[in-house]
Amino acid sequence: PVRDYAPIVLTGITHNGLAVHAGLAFNSLKELLDHARARPGALNWASWGVGSPSHLSLAWLEARSGASFTHVLYKEPSMAFLAVQTGESQVITNPTGVLAPQVKAGKLKALAVGGTARSPYLPNVPTFAEQGFDFTYRGWNGAIAPAAISPEQVRRLNAAFNAVLADKEFTAKFMAPAGVEAAGGTPAEFAAMLRAEKANAQRIYRELGVKPADAPSS
Repeated sequence: PVRDYAPIVLTGITHNGLAVHAGLAFNSLKELLDHARARPGALNWASWGVGSPSHLSLAWLEARSGASFTHVLYKEPSMAFLAVQTGESQVITNPTGVLAPQVKAGKLKALAVGGTARSPYLPNVPTFAEQGFDFTYRGWNGAIAPAAISPEQVRRLNAAFNAVLADKEFTAKFMAPAGVEAAGGTPAEFAAMLRAEKANAQRIYRELGVKPADAPSS
């Protein structure tokens, strides 16, 4: 991605929250992890694939807490999300803005949120940091183009994206409901972030021992 694409702009940042099926008795991250340590593999953690944010969140938390979950893979995020709502699986991480409506409807119970401050979507839910975990993993999205694009086209696209991202009405209607915080910035800033994210992902994979070969056969 660093070599083959030209970065245009970072469009948004997402922070994940951890939620469980509403019928479970856990009311804190500590209670969940204590149970997962006492009964390894008893709880299903829903994700949408090896290397997905949901899977890396699982691997990260297991490595730092000593807890153990059964990793259950679904074909897409919506299927994993539904599985936890129905109780087929019990635990999931998802952007806080996506979790919030289901939490408020009583279908899920949120136990922790990412980020350095509490989420405006779930203000009563403590952060991972408040509960003793330095969970800095975040999601993001951005716009890129084929590497052969001209600098002038990059400049024009960047200006157009930044204008939209600065539109509070647009971001409130189309980004906030998905839990995405509008970003923006220059192509150079996005390029630097891409390099840093790639290095960070490689470090996480090495640290957690996650390998492509771990993926199930189709």
